[in-house]
Amino acid sequence: MKTAVWLILLLWCSRFDIYRVPCAFCDSFVIKQQQFTENQYARALWDSKPLVMGHRLIIPKRHVRRIEELTDSEMLAIKKLISELNLKHYWVLQKNDMMQSVPHVHFHIIPKPEGASGFVFLTKSIIKRTLGGF
Repeated sequence: MKTAVWLILLLWCSRFDIYRVPCAFCDSFVIKQQQFTENQYARALWDSKPLVMGHRLIIPKRHVRRIEELTDSEMLAIKKLISELNLKHYWVLQKNDMMQSVPHVHFHIIPKPEGASGFVFLTKSIIKRTLGGF
């Protein structure tokens, strides 16, 4: 019952701007610190808490929370930036507003190290970071 009350309170409060989580990807300081390239509609950033060396984020410049809110032009710009990274093997992770720490759609581009054993490696990296490994 307590959980339901807190959830209702949280939802009610979220209607007001003062209770909304600020968006780090719309913050000019964060952009200046982490961005390494951009195009007309998207940016490429270094991840502030990388799972592996070379972990990057691709974000649209326009603030949107979910992938289906992106325009075709934004999706093409994101695809172009991913291609320009010239990675041979990599994972693309996108949680679509589900348990995201930043309320701005973003794509994790995670290079797969040589000899890594697929999804098991990625899972171990996530667990290691969650437990304080990085």
